[in-house]
Amino acid sequence: MPWCSPPSPRAVPDGSSPTATGVGRPGGPPSKPLTYFDTDGEQQLVPHYPPHSMRHTCASWLVQKGVSLYEVQHLLGHESFQTTQRYAHLQLDAHKAVLGAWERLDVPLTIAA
Repeated sequence: MPWCSPPSPRAVPDGSSPTATGVGRPGGPPSKPLTYFDTDGEQQLVPHYPPHSMRHTCASWLVQKGVSLYEVQHLLGHESFQTTQRYAHLQLDAHKAVLGAWERLDVPLTIAA
């Protein structure tokens, strides 16, 4: 299973979704909302995000932190590089890296205006 992949879906007869605590599983107790305590000490509901959204966020954060698109492609298990290229715009220093490489080659680089 590739890294950052969502877990395989589990069917729950009553239509509820399984939770991190295991409630809502077939034959188990009914699902109850998960909560946490915020910085003010107040209890808040844990938001639910679909696995696809969390996977997309994971890939976006990796690219923003400098992980190469090649690595992200393999971590997520994308067969086509075109699928991974949707994250290319998040590479903040990509242009600087290209310009730096040209400067190290001692080859004049002309940039069209």
